[in-house]
Amino acid sequence: MPRMPKWMGDAVESLMASKFLTVTVTEVEYLSPEVKRVCFTGDLSRADFDAGYAVTFRVSALDHRDYTPGVFTKDTCEIIFHIHGNGPGSAFADSLQVGDTTKMVIPRGRKLYREGVENFFFGDESSIGTLKAIMQEVPCTGILELDEVNFRVPEKLGMQVDVVRKGSHSFDLVNEKAAYVLTGNGESIQRFRKLLKGKGVSSSQIITKAYWIPGKKGL
Repeated sequence: MPRMPKWMGDAVESLMASKFLTVTVTEVEYLSPEVKRVCFTGDLSRADFDAGYAVTFRVSALDHRDYTPGVFTKDTCEIIFHIHGNGPGSAFADSLQVGDTTKMVIPRGRKLYREGVENFFFGDESSIGTLKAIMQEVPCTGILELDEVNFRVPEKLGMQVDVVRKGSHSFDLVNEKAAYVLTGNGESIQRFRKLLKGKGVSSSQIITKAYWIPGKKGL
């Protein structure tokens, strides 16, 4: 639900109150000028979570945005926000301060990893939280294509992953049975998927999740 009239957003919050969790900001950290780590706390005990699930925030009177937590426990939710421009999602993330209280929709979605095989991850700034969550579930290697200003963000989070400039898609296949998790920019996902197919990787081994597409709002 990226955008809806204010009256409809108010009605959804009222009629579906059981689907919303009230949380308070307890920690904020700018990992770079464009990447902000925010910890929310509250009673999250009735929510199910798996790596790849997303929560939704009402970021303005009209707009809603989905974010994938890097950490989600019974009382803590950590989100790595990419503050990439002047849109309502970026403005919301940039404005969050310790002590702020807000609501988020309970996590939902699909698991973005495979158990029992090696997992190779591809993504960008919008994918950092997803990769962090996956790394807590299964062994995972991969590539993050980042703007240079964000190169040290994974290191600051204690994540061991290759960092490359945008558009650098050189890589080695993990093994013939590996799962390939492609996230972030929809156009980059398409290019990377084509490279995988050219190397003989089956479609059944590829998991995709686009978080944004250039020129499109509210994905």
